[in-house]
Amino acid sequence: MRIGQARLNGRVQWQAAMKKSGAVAKSLREIAEMERRFTAYLEEGLKGG
Repeated sequence: MRIGQARLNGRVQWQAAMKKSGAVAKSLREIAEMERRFTAYLEEGLKGG
């Protein structure tokens, strides 16, 4: 999960350098969703589930 996030971060940097603001926004939403899933995964683990 974190490797995918790192790849997306790299993609965002490239998209920003190429001034592709729509693509940057889409990629940032993808990163946010991955972060939400990761947080939920950690919370579930803390509950013992």
